[in-house]
Amino acid sequence: MRWNVPLDFKHLQERIREFSGEEISKETFLSQLREKLATTDIERVKEDVIGFVDNPHELDIWSNDYFLQLADKIVFKGM
Repeated sequence: MRWNVPLDFKHLQERIREFSGEEISKETFLSQLREKLATTDIERVKEDVIGFVDNPHELDIWSNDYFLQLADKIVFKGM
């Protein structure tokens, strides 16, 4: 998000198909992503990554709502 790199959804679809044999639409992907982001235990995620960041206070803004806002800003390549 920070560098405005678009998501190559065609490539993601190919990897999903290769991994699980599932076909997924952009709408289904966004719906499933939002559901996962809304229900994820963010405190547990913070615990998992805290050792990999230089400044732990950078994680203070992390919340379910924060990641849902980021999901709404996803730009799709070629779409």
